[in-house]
Amino acid sequence: AHGEYETLNDEGLETLANKFRAFNDYELAGPDTSGFLYPASGVTDDFAYGRFGAAGMTLELGTAFYQGCSYFNNNVVPDNIPVFTYSAKVAGAPYSLPKGPDIPTEELTVSLAGNDLTITAKASEVALYPPGSEYTTDEQNIASIRVYIDVHPDDVAPSAGTEMAGVDGSSSEATGTLSVDVASLSQGKHMVYVQATDTSGYKGPVTVAFFTVGGDDGGEEPPQNCADDSDATFLVTKIEQTKDCEWLAKNMIRFDYLCTFVSVASICPKTCETCDTFGLAADESSS
Repeated sequence: AHGEYETLNDEGLETLANKFRAFNDYELAGPDTSGFLYPASGVTDDFAYGRFGAAGMTLELGTAFYQGCSYFNNNVVPDNIPVFTYSAKVAGAPYSLPKGPDIPTEELTVSLAGNDLTITAKASEVALYPPGSEYTTDEQNIASIRVYIDVHPDDVAPSAGTEMAGVDGSSSEATGTLSVDVASLSQGKHMVYVQATDTSGYKGPVTVAFFTVGGDDGGEEPPQNCADDSDATFLVTKIEQTKDCEWLAKNMIRFDYLCTFVSVASICPKTCETCDTFGLAADESSS
């Protein structure tokens, strides 16, 4: 029979929802909340949780049923792409990872001088609390920040990473630093994975940056030239079928939203103006 029950994952799901709010500032809507719109039966998020225990929620986007393209592109997209990115980062443990410390992308920096790599990261338990929120997830202090080179923390033992200096467990925000000798690494691009843990033992989402080990002269390898892939295609709609970058370049006024998809932006970086995103040098000769 139908009833209003608090699930065993209620705290974790509410934590996740509040982290989403830090990006889009949407009001939470559910039973016993002022923003609750109406009950609905048979919805996919309820089914996914009931059948698989998967975290799920519905985002009411925009201000109109038929939303104008300009408002969608200028407001809905930038407000919610970070939500989807955060969803992907915590998908492996959606009821646990949001309770841990966050390391916003802009708070992770890597710099390479010769063979000396310097990594700086700021972890916070409070950075992603939405403005005015009365709900706090797990306001503990930062116990540690660990760094992993070229391997994701989920793929190795917890102790495999290297702990950053400067974190002593005395604050809900902490900045750690680490210097690494990368002389033994091969030339090319390498990944830095950073994850913080709080004093309650909750690990937060992993944040990633990359650095490039250059050639014999110690300099970085020059970026590849930015150009659209002339052979690749992508699906637009069942009506439009599959198209290529040349078609997209001619139809950007109507279909520029396709560039928000990584699968399209990565093969049409010149048309989508995403050269910098993928570390490619602009092709001035063909501009």
